[in-house]
Amino acid sequence: MMEHWLHIFVTTALASVCLANYFCNLPCEKDENTVCRRKPCGCSERCGVHFRMLPIDGGARKVLIDLHNKYRSTIANGYSIPGTSIKLPSATDMIRLNYDQELEFVAQCYANACMEWGAHDKCRRTSKFQAAGQNMYTTYGSGNFNFSDEKYIEEAVTSWFNEVKDMEPDVVNSYRPTGKVIGHFTQLAWARTSHIGCARTMYGNRNIKGMYLYCNYGPGGNILGGTMYQAGSPGDSCSIRSETYKNLCVHSNKVTEHEGDDWEDWEPPFPILE
Repeated sequence: MMEHWLHIFVTTALASVCLANYFCNLPCEKDENTVCRRKPCGCSERCGVHFRMLPIDGGARKVLIDLHNKYRSTIANGYSIPGTSIKLPSATDMIRLNYDQELEFVAQCYANACMEWGAHDKCRRTSKFQAAGQNMYTTYGSGNFNFSDEKYIEEAVTSWFNEVKDMEPDVVNSYRPTGKVIGHFTQLAWARTSHIGCARTMYGNRNIKGMYLYCNYGPGGNILGGTMYQAGSPGDSCSIRSETYKNLCVHSNKVTEHEGDDWEDWEPPFPILE
């Protein structure tokens, strides 16, 4: 029997500050928008012969939204870190995330670059969000892996949440690097972030295959000195509470029938082709 092996890496970035365009007229301060720089956003040589875009369909979007909101609600309720005496404060203002296809488009454009070790792009602003944060997850190994399986999305988001084990409570009031890997968690738990869009790409050569998953967040979190969330009774600052996630606030006055699935159809400026 062939022996399989699997390695997992994660990385995070501070929110990128750049100017929106479709997508070139208003670049970042010193950087082009990712979509402008990479148009038509096809694969790079780094992706290898196993390159394939793995589209995020409605089912995958729902998994992403549900997992993020489940963890955000757990955090908003006040979370006791397992194996420690530390309890993070509850949140009064944690927003229920919605899905955004424009964020997804920018993420897919960059995911197709197959950057080594999941390096982050510098300019991922969209027409809605001047600053977009980003979490990345990659897994690779030898053997046959169905990276379209939603279990890899679940593994990614869970790995980001699990960084809570290294959280220090004072970071909630004033975000700062601590010397430990917590940036995925802090972006996942950033209260003012209201939208997410994700993309994934398969890469590899010979018997090695891997997957990148990028999630872009708007507006981005991980702002130095910024407040992750306001401490207090869960949901007390909500003008409208989520029906599904009682500890979370609804971002707008519109409460959809299928809460969390209310992404709008968005027309990209051009198709991304493999």
